[in-house]
Amino acid sequence: MINGASGGVGTFAVQIVKSFGADVTGVCSTRNIDILRSIGTDHVIDYTKEDFTANGKKYDLILAVNGHYPMTAYKRALKTDGTFIHVGGSGAQLFQTMTLGTWFSLTGRQKMSSLLQRQN
Repeated sequence: MINGASGGVGTFAVQIVKSFGADVTGVCSTRNIDILRSIGTDHVIDYTKEDFTANGKKYDLILAVNGHYPMTAYKRALKTDGTFIHVGGSGAQLFQTMTLGTWFSLTGRQKMSSLLQRQN
């Protein structure tokens, strides 16, 4: 699952993950659905019509390129032994990942962390 799959980082992530043979679900707005389909995304969720964190599906890995959902929502959408990686989003989301994500990782089987990288 890639939240923010139609942006610059997301489109690269989709293609990289697909090259390893993974089944990829991408989240984007209505106007970007065709982009995701054209790069091989298996399932597309339009966030303007559906909240992927509340539809009952569970994911092995959630890559949040545009992480604007609360950590508890991401936790709900992860499989019991799933992994959440925060790559982009608001400062508040980063703070939640660093605090709540760390707590969730220490107290359960789900792993939640951030990927921080300096732009160059």
